[in-house]
Amino acid sequence: MLAEKIKRVQSLLKEQKLDALIAGNFGQQISDDLLYYLLLKKLELGLLYIPTRGKATLFAISFEVTQLKREYPELKILPYNESPDKLIKTVIASNKVKMGFRNSALPVEIKNLCSKIKGICFSTFYNDEKLFALKSPREIQLLREACRVTDRLFKELTNTWKQFKTESEAAQFLLKRMIDYGVEPSFPPIIASGAHAADPHYGYSKSPIQKGFCVIDMGVRYQGYCSDMTRSIYVGKPNEKELNLYAILANAQKQSIDAVCPGANIKQIDEQCRETLGRELNELFIHSLGHGLGTQVHEWPRVASNDIIAEEGMVITIEPGLYKKGAYGMRIEDDILVRKTGQEALSKSPRELLVIA
Repeated sequence: MLAEKIKRVQSLLKEQKLDALIAGNFGQQISDDLLYYLLLKKLELGLLYIPTRGKATLFAISFEVTQLKREYPELKILPYNESPDKLIKTVIASNKVKMGFRNSALPVEIKNLCSKIKGICFSTFYNDEKLFALKSPREIQLLREACRVTDRLFKELTNTWKQFKTESEAAQFLLKRMIDYGVEPSFPPIIASGAHAADPHYGYSKSPIQKGFCVIDMGVRYQGYCSDMTRSIYVGKPNEKELNLYAILANAQKQSIDAVCPGANIKQIDEQCRETLGRELNELFIHSLGHGLGTQVHEWPRVASNDIIAEEGMVITIEPGLYKKGAYGMRIEDDILVRKTGQEALSKSPRELLVIA
């Protein structure tokens, strides 16, 4: 899969008439999510040089070289024992080319250093959001598996729900089972019961599980790829008004999912969802409809007020929610693959309101 990703980078370099790209992580000084996307490994220190043609070179600290050579036979692996700025200068000076950088990943000090090197033309490497957004068949397979594990975890959680006294106990159950499955959380799980559910990013606490709606937002990272699913359950017995509210939300989500297809305007999907909810409930919908999903939980595109056209191979979340401060919150979120003729929900857990009396 790495070789395929590098070819996609090289294709973008050719489109932008660049000769090479540098991506690197140097602790807090330089942190580039492109490096993680390519390697699916968190290197605190490392620099990747990708020419338009030929083999890419990864510079890494000496004691990691042997292991990295085993993991990445597609790359030329070389050790370095100098400071990041000297390494970048050495690499650039030995390759008199038009060099691309991911502008957001370079601090001012490095930009100033590079600008002083003679014979080199610098340019920002742009449009790389599509590199992340358009998934290959292998990437889709990994996302599908991440969602499959998440579905199983949600079923296990709700099947044992009555054993939990606090939100923390439910969250710890999920985290322990993730370890058992050999995956890690893609983000800290949210178990927000009762009035806590009115905060979209609440988390969980040692508070007793309250009656009413409970928002369960969870995801795993499987071989570098993330899932992100939310279900709202009801603890106790819902009244007719609460059932109607949930039905309206579920219908808005379904219509939004059904609208996803190649050529669809993402901004319009967001607008249509808010129209379906109606003016009064739309005031309770306080975040965007969704986001891209891949090696990061939140990727481009943002499913909101952006005129972005959906393309085959994108994976986005659709997650409308209603939040009334001090009273309740509910959200339904699924991971949606844009297919050639429509869409597919990679997350399969039932969306019907689960009532646990």
